Amino acid sequence: MALRALVEAAGCEVARYVRIPDDFEAVDSALTAAAANSDVIVSAGGVSVGRYDYVRDVLHSRGQVDLWRVAMQPGKPLLAGMIHDTPFIGLPGNPVSVHVGFEQFVRPALRKMLGCLHLARPVVKARLSDGIAKPPGRLHFVRVRLEWDEETLLATPTGPQGSHIQSSLVGCDGLLRFEQDETALKAGELVTVEVWRLPQPL
Repeated sequence: MALRALVEAAGCEVARYVRIPDDFEAVDSALTAAAANSDVIVSAGGVSVGRYDYVRDVLHSRGQVDLWRVAMQPGKPLLAGMIHDTPFIGLPGNPVSVHVGFEQFVRPALRKMLGCLHLARPVVKARLSDGIAKPPGRLHFVRVRLEWDEETLLATPTGPQGSHIQSSLVGCDGLLRFEQDETALKAGELVTVEVWRLPQPL
């Protein structure tokens, strides 16, 4: 339901919304049917390397794979390509990965197809309230709350940031970009935040 809500909030109509069992024939049949009456297909789950992840196999057999896996967290096992002649974007199954992957890849693509001039979310500079750290190698999207401190925006992480922790989206105002080669950001440091909701100044 979350993916459907995200698609509709981006201004698109959901033509077909189904749950598909982890079976190659079922995935093949559902995606082939969706390709026949959709402008673009967006799915969640089945795109990683698990025993029952069949979506990439279907793309290889029915179309083409243009992209698989990106150096970001959450949302690394993203899949993009074609099913027959219909564009396809497959998001991971974890709920936060769905939301973050949608914001980074699906929403801009849908807005492009709709003819919008501004594809990306607006960005702001904010002061980080607490220091955070990560290993190098991936771009991390940290869910944050934004609030005004006089004339300065403060960005505060929403709590544990695991891709399965859906509560990290509660009260989230945007995504802090923790760049691929960075390993630590200090409290008070100026950071870049992709804004979903901007609080009103005090």
